[in-house]
Amino acid sequence: MKKIFIITFLTISFFGCKVSAEKSKRLTETSIDLTNPDNFEILKFDEFDGIPDDGILKNFTVTLPEFEQLIYWGSDGNGKTGIIPSNRGHMWVLNNNYEIENMPTIKKGGGVYGNMPTKEGTYSVFKLKNGKFLAVLPLVGEYSMGYFTFQKETTPVLSLASFGTENVKGEVPVLAYATGDNIYEASSKVWTNVIKSNLKGVTAKLRSDKTSPESWDYLGWCSWEEYRYRITDKLLIQAMQNIDESGIPIRWVLIDEGTEWYDASKNENRFKLGLYSLKPDPVKWPNGLQPLMKYKKEDGIKWMGLWHHQAGLYKGIDPENNMGEEMNKNFEYQPNGLYTVKGDFDSQYSFYKELFKEPIELGFDFIKVDFQGPQFQMYIGGKNAVSAHLQSNRALEAFARDFNFGLINCFAQDMVCALTSSHSSVTRASQDYRLGIPTAARIQTFQCYNNKLWMGNVVWGDHDMFHSNDTMANRLMAVSKAMAGAPVYVSDAPEEFMPEVITPLCYTDGKLIRPEAPAIPLQESFFSSPLNNKVLYKTIAPLANGAASIVCYNIYDGDEPVTISGSISADDYKHASAMMQPYPGEFEVPEEGLFLFDYYKQEGQKLTGKYKMEITGLNDRLLHLCPIKNGWAIIGRTDKYLSPSTIIDPVYSDNEISFSMVEEGEIAIYLKEGTPVADGLSFDKKANGLWTVLIPENQIDKILIQKK
Repeated sequence: MKKIFIITFLTISFFGCKVSAEKSKRLTETSIDLTNPDNFEILKFDEFDGIPDDGILKNFTVTLPEFEQLIYWGSDGNGKTGIIPSNRGHMWVLNNNYEIENMPTIKKGGGVYGNMPTKEGTYSVFKLKNGKFLAVLPLVGEYSMGYFTFQKETTPVLSLASFGTENVKGEVPVLAYATGDNIYEASSKVWTNVIKSNLKGVTAKLRSDKTSPESWDYLGWCSWEEYRYRITDKLLIQAMQNIDESGIPIRWVLIDEGTEWYDASKNENRFKLGLYSLKPDPVKWPNGLQPLMKYKKEDGIKWMGLWHHQAGLYKGIDPENNMGEEMNKNFEYQPNGLYTVKGDFDSQYSFYKELFKEPIELGFDFIKVDFQGPQFQMYIGGKNAVSAHLQSNRALEAFARDFNFGLINCFAQDMVCALTSSHSSVTRASQDYRLGIPTAARIQTFQCYNNKLWMGNVVWGDHDMFHSNDTMANRLMAVSKAMAGAPVYVSDAPEEFMPEVITPLCYTDGKLIRPEAPAIPLQESFFSSPLNNKVLYKTIAPLANGAASIVCYNIYDGDEPVTISGSISADDYKHASAMMQPYPGEFEVPEEGLFLFDYYKQEGQKLTGKYKMEITGLNDRLLHLCPIKNGWAIIGRTDKYLSPSTIIDPVYSDNEISFSMVEEGEIAIYLKEGTPVADGLSFDKKANGLWTVLIPENQIDKILIQKK
């Protein structure tokens, strides 16, 4: 390998970091020294010139400060996919000897760990012995990406790779790191500063700098989990008629896999085929997708989306396709024999433009693009797989932006996708939801939340669809979706919807009740291995008006249901700010304290000391923490999962409170002493200062409640 390296160290001041006056010695040609980390720093080569060896450009040993535990993210166990995570990834927990503390159980069946997750990984966070946290992000460049290998009692190795054969020249970033007083501060700092650093390979925007389509503010429905790829025009037309008649305010529909045209005469297994045409399958869709459009209406299904594989289909493009000579100029054979889109921006953009031209003309509003990880793998062994995947994602983002098309990324949990996310505001946060499979529900819940530590900096993490009639976990799934802040969509056959599970998610017009930022595990839960150990898995999200919701889960993956004890306290409230942008630091517990409302029990109390609970089997507890001001706390709608977010513009004084609501419903309030009164309203007294009252439609604007 030709070694021409000019090393640069960037010490950036976005988080109040001091610009270093001394030249860093952290990076050499063979090692990286992080033993005394600064507040934030980027290590990179300004002028790199090297030829990869079996796809690897360089390896570095990494020395680290003393730490207690380490977490990092890997994949589901298919060779080099360790650094190309699928949507079935795994957050590893290691001790300070790099010994694994949360070895997953390998089982057969959908939605479980069918293979051992790979040990290579990307984003990593160290819980240091001095009480601080060190977040380390191996970086993506235009032609390279970094990843870690951790092995027991061995110095970690960071590898730079292109997974290709061509010479790499120019800027090659290596890693960024940041320290913080808690895991959220360190993570926010490293991601925010990298995104604002002007590195050539990084085009992502922060989540807060993006705008989501209006459709995702409302309740949706997806065809996949109920019907899979077997959808046809007749089936979808009937489903939309049934949605219309259900009384459930579904406002958008996602037509998932099943419209693609492939040549089944070559093989009945679609996983072994490439895309044959840009048109829908004429057998299943004899009139195309046009007949579906008549079911779009202003007061019903207002928006529609369409699924597609990023590479065309599972084997890319059918070499004998009917797309025409001009379109085929964008395709080429890869070393693995697959016929795919060329790895340059223009070819990728042309492909997406033609692939989605007809859906846009018909009136589709957004796309769900899937299998980004396998698309990445198609280029391995070619000129430069990282560059090809990066250009593909940049082109997809540019296309969606240029045509004002909403974009949900699905199988996109790799750092190339994350650091090129300039337009899309949503990415799947976990493996697929699987109807009626307890282990799958546990793993999915675990992944949905912990992936937010990195993913949540650039997107809202999509918790996937769910069946409202899945009696195993329907309420648990619904609450998880509510806490996510991402699109919420059910997947039942419409005639089987369970309103009592769905309607607490939204108002009568389908508009979702959402948190202020994505929910994320409490700090202790990142290191507690709840799938392996009998501990509660605790997550938190900030709600409107300074409130917060904590959901505690029993997701222990044992053969028999177990009962797990645990507790929360006012100190946990401090971390409700975890995913807010910009990160504001820890919340302060209000001077008068917090009122805790146990949503499932519909009871509450002032939170003093620890609030204890027991959860048996696959189950959860939803708890709202509401600030007490002038002796009052407003809990909000008692029939909506995120109760405090139903309250608008509250004003507090010693003798009265006022606020507004979106629509009528029963609310709960806390009053330290005295009796609440209001014209035309009748209050029901509960225990511990809790009161409930039904607010009718004609009084939802500027409700005034006084103390008697």
